[in-house]
Amino acid sequence: MTYDSIDYDCASADPTHVLTSSYAIHKALICKLFLTRCIHAQLTKRPGAVLHAAAPQMWALEIVFADELDGMRADELWELGGKLGRGGSDGF
Repeated sequence: MTYDSIDYDCASADPTHVLTSSYAIHKALICKLFLTRCIHAQLTKRPGAVLHAAAPQMWALEIVFADELDGMRADELWELGGKLGRGGSDGF
């Protein structure tokens, strides 16, 4: 069936018997990344906009291969964890 006609309520109600594609998750992540980039672009143009207070703090991580996650955990994600741990508001 098409992406828009998938019954996700049925799939989540009985996950042992109903299988769905991970395409929906992939598409949602792409939309979220696009939204993040749009918000970042808008806030770069207008730093004092109301959107700054309305948008949650977001970080974009680019992972091409699953093996890269271990390397990122030691570097970029360590820094991100430090910012999240102390409630830092720097960075987007």
